[in-house]
Amino acid sequence: MKKLFLLLFIGCLHIALGQQSCYDKANEYRYGKFNFDSIFDRIRQAQKMIVGCQMPNDSFTTIQGVKKYVANYKGKPLVMNFWYLHCPPCINEIPSFAELDKKYGNKINMVAISQDPKQQVQAFLSKHVFKAEIAADEQTFIDRYNLGSGYPFTLIIDQFGKIVHVIFEGRETPDAQMDLYKEVYPLIDAMLANKKN
Repeated sequence: MKKLFLLLFIGCLHIALGQQSCYDKANEYRYGKFNFDSIFDRIRQAQKMIVGCQMPNDSFTTIQGVKKYVANYKGKPLVMNFWYLHCPPCINEIPSFAELDKKYGNKINMVAISQDPKQQVQAFLSKHVFKAEIAADEQTFIDRYNLGSGYPFTLIIDQFGKIVHVIFEGRETPDAQMDLYKEVYPLIDAMLANKKN
């Protein structure tokens, strides 16, 4: 009986640790042997490494003070966006979130995670509509999961918790406001059509 319990414990531990291994390997690769000639190639390769991986069940806190885990969003496709207030391309793509909300409503989840202080984010939101659940003061979470070369950085996660697509960087011109929407909606349509894992 003790052996069976030990084997089950080791198996569960392996699954729990394995859940983060994709991101761990991607981050190790991204930061290995740093030189300016290869850093952007390493970032792109690290992004490819996480596609198909289970998103680690880490937590962050919303501006309403609610602690959320990634697993709280399972069951619906998730658009997880990393942004900050002084990033013109980040602000420029906010209309894409409104369009996604208009098209899908409560069929999907959207989370926008910022490194900015909560009070500054709340001040911004008092003047701008951002159709996503917002988290602020989340530098640690961003450091772990933003594998971009800058901002914005977006992960598209299916209803089973697997990362299916990575979008990095953005443009700040008015014609680019719907770029995120145009790239994301075909993926969401496919996920919503796929009811099986």
